[in-house]
Amino acid sequence: MDDAHGVVAEGIRDSFALTGSNLTVTTNGRNAHGIYVNNFQGGEETSIHVYNSEFILNDATSALVYFGGVEKFNSVYLTNVTADFAGGNGNVMATAATGTGGSYLHIIESNLSGNIVASGSNTAGVMLYENSTLTGMSTQNGDGKVMVGIMDTATWNVTATSTVDTLYSLGTLGVTLTGTGYTDPLVTVDTMLMLDPASTIMLIFDGGFVPGAGEYSFQLFNDGALTGDHLSLIDWSNLDANWVISNKSFIDGVLKFEMEVIPEPGTWTLMLGGVGVLGYLQRVRRRSH
Repeated sequence: MDDAHGVVAEGIRDSFALTGSNLTVTTNGRNAHGIYVNNFQGGEETSIHVYNSEFILNDATSALVYFGGVEKFNSVYLTNVTADFAGGNGNVMATAATGTGGSYLHIIESNLSGNIVASGSNTAGVMLYENSTLTGMSTQNGDGKVMVGIMDTATWNVTATSTVDTLYSLGTLGVTLTGTGYTDPLVTVDTMLMLDPASTIMLIFDGGFVPGAGEYSFQLFNDGALTGDHLSLIDWSNLDANWVISNKSFIDGVLKFEMEVIPEPGTWTLMLGGVGVLGYLQRVRRRSH
C-alpha cells in the first residue's frame, strides 16, 4: 500500500502541538513516511514532539520526516529517536515541491543516518543538539533551501557532495575525504557559513581514501564561503598512527597536507639489527687488515 504514513498531521489550519512517546513505527508502502506533515495553511506555528521512539522505513522512497504543502512555520522535535532505512541511507528530512513555508527538524540526543532534501520554494532547516549525530548529505532542488545548525555537542558528518544555503556550527562538522583529493567543493554554501572558533572540522577517512606518501589537496568549501586561515579548526585524530602529517594548511576552504610513513616497530627492529650487523662487519674488516 502506498502512502501508509506513520505519524500524520494534515489539513490543520490553526496552531497546534502533538506529542508522542515510546512509539515503534513501521512503514512498508512506497512514499510512506515516518512523520508526515502536510497542508498547513493557518497557524503561525505547528509542532510535533516525538520521544524515545523507533522508526522502521521499509522503502527507499520514504523519509523519516516529510513536509508537504506547508505555508507557515512548522517544527518536528525528535528526542532519543532511531531510524532504520531498508534502502540504506534514506532521507531524514525532505520537503515537497509545493508550498513556500519554513520546515524545521530538531534532533536531540539521537544518532541518525540520512540525507536532507529541500525542494520547491521550501526551507528545510535541521538543528542538531545535545550529543546528536547526523550522517549523510544535503541537496537543494529548485528554489529549495537547506539550513543546518550544529550545536556545541552535536555532529554533522557530510558523506558526499552537498549544497546548503546556510551552515552554522558550534560543534563538529565531519568531512569525508575520498581518493587523493578533489577540486570541486565537498560543501557548497550559497549564503552564509559560520564556523565558531570553538567548533571542529573532523576528518573522516572511510570514504575510499587510501593513504600514501605524497601531497593532498581537498576543497572543503566553495570559493568565497570561508576566507582566511582556519587550520586550528581541523581535527587530525582519525589519521592512521603509522603516518606523519606535515605542511598542514587550511586556507580559504582548501585543506592541504603531506603524508609520510612511520616504519612499524618490527621494521625499526630490522633496521636497527641491520645497522648492528653492518657495524660488526666493519669492525671485523678493520681487524683483518
